[in-house]
This record gives sequence, structure tokens and C-alpha cells, in this order.
Amino acid sequence: MSDKKKLNLVNIIFLTTLPIVSLIALPVWLKSDSYSFKTIVLAIVFYVLAQLSITAGYHRYFSHKAYEAHPLVSFFYLCFGAAAFQGTALKWSQDHRRHHRFVDDIEKDPYSIKRGFMWAHILWLFYEGDKRYNPEEVPDLVKDKLVMFQHKHILKFSVFFAFVLPMLLGSIWGDALGGLFIAGALRLTINHHSTFFINSLAHTLGDQKFSNKHSSRDNFITTVLTFGEGYHNFHHEFPSDYRNGIRFFDFDPTKWLIYSLSKLKLASNLKKVDQEIIMKKMAIMALINFESSYKTFEFLSLSKKHMSKVCSYLKDNVENTFKKLKDLKKARIITVSVNEKHKLSKQIRKARKEFNSSCKLLFGMIRRFENKIEHDSQS
Repeated sequence: MSDKKKLNLVNIIFLTTLPIVSLIALPVWLKSDSYSFKTIVLAIVFYVLAQLSITAGYHRYFSHKAYEAHPLVSFFYLCFGAAAFQGTALKWSQDHRRHHRFVDDIEKDPYSIKRGFMWAHILWLFYEGDKRYNPEEVPDLVKDKLVMFQHKHILKFSVFFAFVLPMLLGSIWGDALGGLFIAGALRLTINHHSTFFINSLAHTLGDQKFSNKHSSRDNFITTVLTFGEGYHNFHHEFPSDYRNGIRFFDFDPTKWLIYSLSKLKLASNLKKVDQEIIMKKMAIMALINFESSYKTFEFLSLSKKHMSKVCSYLKDNVENTFKKLKDLKKARIITVSVNEKHKLSKQIRKARKEFNSSCKLLFGMIRRFENKIEHDSQS
């Protein structure tokens, strides 16, 4: 990406003055006669609606097609996604697909962390990008009449849902200015930087449980702010999965929303990556992280050569049992014989147990080695 790109003065003025205006308006509003707790509730509601429309809508639905949504749900996303003032679903999705395709590429990734934290966070928006969308990158969205309608009328959508609507609702209890500045401007500022943190903080700090081939990380702060988007290392490995937090207790309200919509027949075809594929990634990555840590210790009573052989065996064991399971699944798909399918199903169940056992063995050995390292370090 060229450093000689033209500055986007509209974005610069808007993104810098918005938080300033918000911070000035907040104490003035708190001391005013129109102050109302209802406006705070309104701001929270608009924050939630806008954030979910970005995460469940712009991101998991429009960008990644992780599920299918009813047109009413799609239109809701387009309305309150506009309230987040992050552009059209069409351009947002195009930029995000480029980010995934060229992640960490300093030239092609629109908000590459390789250009610095602040570039990934906000500075990339201070420069003119491609004003026109590329139909070849978003062919599915170009065919979507609702998406194209929002794209054509984005300024009207954004102004109305971000500022006019909260101001009108605030006027019901006599706090139109609170609706404008608190549920509008201040809420929008928080929406902005919550989303921006995914591009910056979630590519800087956190765990890499699934891959170290890119800078994405699982970051709890961004998880809370964005309703589940902070499981970012998982997402970059499995972008088509409608979930980001794969465990049932993971904080991923976006996942729960999509699942609930499916139960109401408002969403369908929810995509999930096979658990064995996820487990394999976790096992291999746990081994990589462990190997990088034990090699720094010089006081081990266990020889590093011995540990290296054990780790190599554990890795091969996981990969071989996974390949066996994968091959059996493929064989079951292509066979036409009912009896053969039945036999393969039995073999698959057995192979799945073998694979799970190999993963448990790997994690167990890592824990034992870690306990040994801790014991040696204290001796």
C-alpha cells in the first residue's frame, strides 16, 4: 500500500471530532435538566443493536456467509449496521474479505497490523481507499437487492439510524439532545473503537490456540466489547464457522443470537467446522507453543533431545489418526453400498476414539512435562 495515498478529509474530521464532541456533551448533559436514565438505557440498546448488526450481520453473515438469514433479518442488519457508521455492508465485506485473503500483507491487507497498531486501529480509514466496489470480490452481495439499496442510500440510512432515530426516541421523555449526543454520538464513538480493536488489539495481544501463521489472537477484552468477536485466532483459522467461541460457555452472544434466529426459522444453514479438525489444530498448536517454551530452559533433568523425540511422536500420532479418520469419512461419502457404509461407520467410530485418545495423550504429556519443568525450576 502506497504511503502517498490521498487523505480522506471527511473521515479524518468525522472520526476525530466525534469523540471530542461526545466528551464535551457528556458532562453538560449530566448537569442539564433534561438528563434522564432512560437515555442511558437507550444508548445501551442502540450500542447492542449496532454492534450485533456488525458482528452477526456485516461480519458473519454478509462477509463470510456463515449462515443464511431471512430478508427481514438481513434488512435489520443493514439498518442498524448503518447506525454503526462503518460504511456499507458491501464495501465493509469487500475490505474484510481482502483482510482474510491477504492477512498481514503490508501492501494488500487494508488494515494490516504490520503497518502498526494505530494504522490497523483507525489510521487506515484516514486515507482514500477504493471508492468503487469490485463485483468480482463480492459477487453474492452485488446480487442482493437489499445490500445494493443500502449501498446506494447509505448516508440517509446512517444519519437516520445513528442520530435522528435516537434523538426522536429521546424526545418522547423530553431528552432529544441526550438522544442525539449520548445515544447517538457517544454511543457511536464506543461502537467504533470496539470494532476497531478487533483489527488492532486482537492482532497484538492474546493467545494463539489454533495457529501462529498469522497475527490474529484470542483477546478477552475485544470479546466482551464486540459480543464474541475476540476469539479472533479461531476465526482466522475457521472464518466460515458461525461461531467464534466454540465452547458452550464461551462469551459469544453473536453465536447465541444466530442460533436463536435459526430456532425461530429466521436463519438456516449454520456452518460449523468439524470438531476433529478444530481439535487437531488445537493439539498441534499446543505442542508448538510448548516446544517453543521448553527450549528456553537449561535446568531440565529431562534431556531436550528426549523431549523432542516425545513431542515428534505425539505430533505424528495426532496427524496419523486424524488422516485415518479423514480417509474413512471420504470413503463413506463415495461408497454406494449400504453394507459398506455400515462397515465404514463402525470404523469411523473406532477411528474417532483413536484420534481423541491421541489428542488426550498429547495434552496429558504436555501437562506432565510442564509440571516437571516447574518442579525443576523450583529445585
